[in-house]
Amino acid sequence: MPSRAALYIQQTAKPFFGPARPRALSQSRPNSKRRLAILQLQKQHHSDQQYGSMISELSSRTNVECITTSNRASTVFNNTWPSIVLVTDPAIVDPDNYQLLEDALNFVERGGTLILCCHFPSPIYKQGIDKLFSSFGLYWRTGDYHRTEHDLNAAVRGFDVGGLAPKYSQQALHLRDVDSKDAIYLPTASAYVQSNVCPPSPIEDRSQTPAAFTACGKGMLGYLGDVNGEAQTIQILLTMCGLH
Repeated sequence: MPSRAALYIQQTAKPFFGPARPRALSQSRPNSKRRLAILQLQKQHHSDQQYGSMISELSSRTNVECITTSNRASTVFNNTWPSIVLVTDPAIVDPDNYQLLEDALNFVERGGTLILCCHFPSPIYKQGIDKLFSSFGLYWRTGDYHRTEHDLNAAVRGFDVGGLAPKYSQQALHLRDVDSKDAIYLPTASAYVQSNVCPPSPIEDRSQTPAAFTACGKGMLGYLGDVNGEAQTIQILLTMCGLH
């Protein structure tokens, strides 16, 4: 009869020295940032410095791609991403870029947000800009180019004005014939042309706006006439992008 010690040895489980269990793979967190494209087809040498704050704000909230060729711009417009495109110069109104404008129209029609800003509002391209608005079925037209004080428009609808400056001065290419509900800012009641070379003169047409945003098809079209990239204008841009 085996001893008690022998029985214990027989019944004790033997240690397993097989291969180690594989470690669980660490799963990288998906990048949840929205994707945004900036068209810079006629990029000027001082653009990064002039609009550096704007690009930094956007880059901290989205994945930004800067586009410098028409072919790449066309590809972006015809993809399902990004949902937001900033047009920062007037290249899109050049007659040679007719197809690119068509791509932009289709992009907005499908639900994209197109924002015209930075160097786009150039006074020397007024005719082309007016034609662009007509292409979108809008009656918007370019107006006066000057610096003056603006109030946040209390009549604007469908736009979150929370966090926007109630009043600020900007030098802008204004738009006329914009529905009051689409005009984000309007000249103040006592607004006058602010100039270092000309005597101050009162603003005659206070219906002109430096910032507008409206629905087009399933998407949105925005316009920012400020040519200097004021901090308050950046806040409007972020709101247009749904990033404020």
